[in-house]
Amino acid sequence: MSSGFPSHHRIAQVKDIIKEYSYSEPFHRYLSEFFRANKHLGSRDRRVLRNLSYHYFRIGRALREESFETRLLISDFLCSQTSIFSVEDLTLHLKGISLSNYVNGITDKLIIVKEEFSLFNTEDIFPCLPQISSEIEKDSFLNSHFSQPYVWIKVEKGKDPMMQSELETAQITIMENPTQGIFGFLHDVKLDSLSSFKKGYFRIQDLHTQLSTESFRPKPNEFWWDCCAGSGGKSLSLLDAEPTLNLYASDVRPSILMNLEERFANHHKKAKSVFKCDLLQPISSTLPMFDGIIIDAPCTGSGTWARNPENLVGFDIETITDFTQKQMDILRNVYNKLKPGKPLIYITCSVFKEENEDIISAFIAETGAKICEQKYLKGYLHHAENIFLCRLEKPLH
Repeated sequence: MSSGFPSHHRIAQVKDIIKEYSYSEPFHRYLSEFFRANKHLGSRDRRVLRNLSYHYFRIGRALREESFETRLLISDFLCSQTSIFSVEDLTLHLKGISLSNYVNGITDKLIIVKEEFSLFNTEDIFPCLPQISSEIEKDSFLNSHFSQPYVWIKVEKGKDPMMQSELETAQITIMENPTQGIFGFLHDVKLDSLSSFKKGYFRIQDLHTQLSTESFRPKPNEFWWDCCAGSGGKSLSLLDAEPTLNLYASDVRPSILMNLEERFANHHKKAKSVFKCDLLQPISSTLPMFDGIIIDAPCTGSGTWARNPENLVGFDIETITDFTQKQMDILRNVYNKLKPGKPLIYITCSVFKEENEDIISAFIAETGAKICEQKYLKGYLHHAENIFLCRLEKPLH
């Protein structure tokens, strides 16, 4: 064991952490507050408790009839390559699982668990499974939730050698380099402490958020609006693709817009206008008509739950309807600011059909817009997040 605590003590600590969590905020925020209030826990203790807590969430609502202790050991077995638990703990709760089984891949591990627990079903991991799109390969998607997606970065053109040299010095391993300028790392690396990050040589951005920008295709001097800009990842990608762009970026949250402007300054980029905008209200007539609009729509985030597995337990199905109503209202409002014949790009990080294909079908029936491209970027195949993207075009008449 890595921390000196008896494993039964670790189980009790994790049980207390999970018991007090209300699911009303992201788990990482709650956990930060917990550690702040328990300063006696060292860095090794915090790392073990964090990993075990996230592992517990990763089996969702599977085997709810079993004890907390049994479920925690099962989840740790499925999510880890090594165990902090003792042979006695494993023997007491998981008679068919030995320490040597930890090195197996997820397919073999699932077979072992199912042999010991006949009621274990991977379909209990993900809530609202019938609501996911038929485009999603169910088994691969479910199995992806047993591990954390990689941290992905986008490197500025020409900065690869300097960034990679610093990674070597810091002994940070690159897990994947699928194409020039894009790199993936294990989730626990500290990339934001590197001087190359502080100098703006790269930005942290999920793989499929990066790849989604291939569908934007802006032209020189056009007017584009990133209307749900968040912290500006897609806006930066737009300016990477076309530096002469007249870019407008908005969000409803002023604090997020401050973060966006800081990122722009760090990467030596400039937007024509950054402004607060509530897209559920009528859009200001002072805004120009746009040659392209990106809607990274508010959604359930169900395509990101491998990164935020507390949602596998705490998600409320009624939330889907809440988001689809907002998504349709936003589409209607911003569509009025799009020039005829120009693209509107609708993006979510959801895998639910109601938020994606169904919304697009309803919007097309209402407006006559044409689908130019529609696809899922399947993060479960690439240690990344899952994204739905549809490029629509407004009719000329």
